[in-house]
Amino acid sequence: MSEKRKLIISGREVGAVSVLPEDSPAPRFAAEQLRLYLEKAGVSVTAGAFPVILSTDPGIGRDGYRIDSGEDSLRVCGGNGRGVCY
Repeated sequence: MSEKRKLIISGREVGAVSVLPEDSPAPRFAAEQLRLYLEKAGVSVTAGAFPVILSTDPGIGRDGYRIDSGEDSLRVCGGNGRGVCY
């Protein structure tokens, strides 16, 4: 098994994350891909841990995305399905 690694998000050490997609196909797919690659990188992905929230907002623009980090969560928001997967 690979060594577990820690992330630093907004200056805070995060030992595990919880990936939370909005209830639509693209964010759910992006969440599964993110879980897969975080685990391959040795990052623990578990319910109740530091939340990484995936969602869409058409106001961002077609295929665009925005990443907002805060003390309590990391939010990845795409302008559409492709944007959230990028």
